[in-house]
Formats: sequence, structure tokens, C-alpha cells
Amino acid sequence: MVKKFSKNNVVIDTFGARLRKSRKDRGLSQTALARMLGYENNGPVSTMENNKTNPDLKTLVRLAESLDVDLHWLITGNPSRADRNLEDDYARLLGSFAKYIAKTIADLLTQRQWWKDHLDEMKRPRPGDIPIDPDVIAEHEAEFDRVQRELTFMLSQEPWVQTALERLGKEKLQQEQAKPL
Repeated sequence: MVKKFSKNNVVIDTFGARLRKSRKDRGLSQTALARMLGYENNGPVSTMENNKTNPDLKTLVRLAESLDVDLHWLITGNPSRADRNLEDDYARLLGSFAKYIAKTIADLLTQRQWWKDHLDEMKRPRPGDIPIDPDVIAEHEAEFDRVQRELTFMLSQEPWVQTALERLGKEKLQQEQAKPL
């Protein structure tokens, strides 16, 4: 049997371990969970967590509902097909969003540099030239400022996207980043 680990490296390759982890994740005692299931004491929950008894189907469904976990995962330790599809959809969406942000940042950097060069050129005094209307310069400076604000916003989004993508795992990230927009 392949061992599966949770984020804190607790082995969850058995039904009992998954039940215990789910119960603790919800902040429930064995007694509290037992009462939710209609038992008088924690004995049945304890024996299930220690893999001494297997619950019937009705109890499995009630456990999954009470602990707000996927029934398929509780029984097998594997995500359901729907969860895997959702994860793949999420990876595609985040991958596309990350590419969009990267492309937008690159475009904004190019625009910012163009506006900066353009403004520098407009402000540079040249003998014999007619002075440029200050309102035109102000309009161009406003456009430069708009691009700068947009760039600042997009750069602020990048760490959030990176964090989300890292949570999905390097492999899914690489697969999604390799696909064209």
C-alpha cells in the first residue's frame, strides 16, 4: 500500500487515520463526533479511528457529512473524480491568469518606458523649436501615471498568483505555463 501524507506529514493511508485527521481538523473530540452520530460515548469513534471496526455505509455517509469531507476520500484516501477535475480546472485557470499577468506586466513595462522616453524628448529644449503646450505635456504625464498605477497593481497581484500556483504543485504549474495563451 502506498502511504499518503497530509500537509503535516501524518500518515493517512488508513480509514482510521483519515477519520482522526478529519475530526481533529474540525476541532472535535471523539465524544463530540460520537454524539453527532447518535452514540452515547466515544467508544465507536475510537474503535473506528484505531481500525478495529469498519463502519457501515450509513455511518460512513454520516461521518462524511458531519466532518464535511468527501466520502470517496474518507473511504479510499484518494480524491474523487470530481475533485480531480476541479483541481485540473483550477490549475488551468490559475495558469492562464499567471500568463495574463506576466504578459500584461511585460506590456506595461514597455508602455511605461515609451511614455518616459517620449516625455523626456518633449521636455528636452532644442534651439529653434516651438515650445510644447504645457497642457499636452500634462496629458502625456497623466497617461504615464496611469500606466505606472496599472503596473503597480499588476505587480501586486504576482505574489498572490505565485503562492496559489505553488500550492498546486510544481508539476501542474509547469504543465500549465507550457501551454500557449
